[in-house]
Amino acid sequence: MEITNLKTNKVVCIDDDFTSQGDDKRLDAIIHHFEQLPNKGEIYTIRLIIKSPYGTGLLLEELSNPIIEEPPFNGIEPNFNINRFKPLVEESVEVEEVEEIEN
Repeated sequence: MEITNLKTNKVVCIDDDFTSQGDDKRLDAIIHHFEQLPNKGEIYTIRLIIKSPYGTGLLLEELSNPIIEEPPFNGIEPNFNINRFKPLVEESVEVEEVEEIEN
């Protein structure tokens, strides 16, 4: 996913399944810290992009979770893996495409 301008970038959630996948137990270790989770099909505004050793995550304007003070997180807000979202493509309508409707 390519993100260019943070404050104007909208994304749509494509994966809201927060159950563990296989042997990766990292989600189990952090999920209880989330008070708010994204919902599939909902549109969100990117607040911040977080890069960590575990990948790239997003903080969203519409969702806010409490800071995790315990190790190994030490003062971060839980973020959402970037692969749970896709960029929202807003289509613009050209003037030629709009037909005037007469009664």
